[in-house]
Amino acid sequence: LEGENFEEIGSIPQEFSSLPKELKISPDRQRMLIFNAHQICALTLKSQGDLSYLEPPVILNFSNKQINNDFWHSDSYPLILVTDRDVEVLEIEENSNPVILVSLNKKNPGIFYDTDKDALYFMDFQKGADGILYNNTYKLELGNKENLLDDLKRLRQNAQD
Repeated sequence: LEGENFEEIGSIPQEFSSLPKELKISPDRQRMLIFNAHQICALTLKSQGDLSYLEPPVILNFSNKQINNDFWHSDSYPLILVTDRDVEVLEIEENSNPVILVSLNKKNPGIFYDTDKDALYFMDFQKGADGILYNNTYKLELGNKENLLDDLKRLRQNAQD
C-alpha cells in the first residue's frame, strides 16, 4: 500500500482473541463489525480529532456457539447473527439477550441478507413425512425497521407468559 491518506479510525481491543473472519460496515457507515468463531466486536468509526473516538468498542462473547456470519440490520442498530444452531437478532451491548428467529438443522447454511428489503435468505434441510431429508431455501422478512427489536421482545415476552 502506497497511499498517503491513511487515517486511524479505531482500534481492535486485545480481548478480541483471534483473527477476524470478516469485517462489515454498518449501512449508516458509522460503525464497523468484526467477528471470529466466538466473538463479535463493534467499533464506532470516528476520526481522532473527534472526542467520541474514545468510545470503547463493544465485545460480545459466544463461547457456547460457533458464529458463521453476522449482518447489520438495515437501520444500522441490531445485528442478525447466524450461528451453528440458529438465526438470532441481538442488540450491540454487553449482556445482550438475543432473540432466536429460526432454529437451524444445517450447521453451516448458505445465507444472504438483503438490507434493501430487510430479508434474510438461507438454506436448511428438513425431514419430510416420508423420512427423506429435503434441502430447502427460505426467506425470512424482518419487517418494520424501526420496531424490529421491540416487536421481537414483545413476542418473546408473550411466549414466556
